[in-house]
Amino acid sequence: MFTLEPLHKDLYNAATNSAYPHTPAHPWTPMNVAIAFSDPALDNAAFAAIKKSAGIIQQVAIQEGQSSSDAILYPNYAGPLSDSKLLFGANLPLLQKIQAQTDPFNLVNLTTGFKFH
Repeated sequence: MFTLEPLHKDLYNAATNSAYPHTPAHPWTPMNVAIAFSDPALDNAAFAAIKKSAGIIQQVAIQEGQSSSDAILYPNYAGPLSDSKLLFGANLPLLQKIQAQTDPFNLVNLTTGFKFH
């Protein structure tokens, strides 16, 4: 099952200075690729299939001018091994600086799925 969620064009008008870099200059369209199965032994195969499918869809979107190779990922749909640069964009260095100042023991990386690495 593939679900694409096109968003209203005015979404970016309400963008604020936040960790998530959604702006009119760097838009995104969330893509939720899901596979339903009941056998836990298939977890790795399912994750690989989702990643491969999303990659193929992304490549077609790039070829058709609907996306770019540095398109920001939507954290709620991003996989656990997603690149932090594609989650937080140009805001990543600031987030890393804030984390270094406020979390000297790196506790946030024990509790969150996405690391500021």
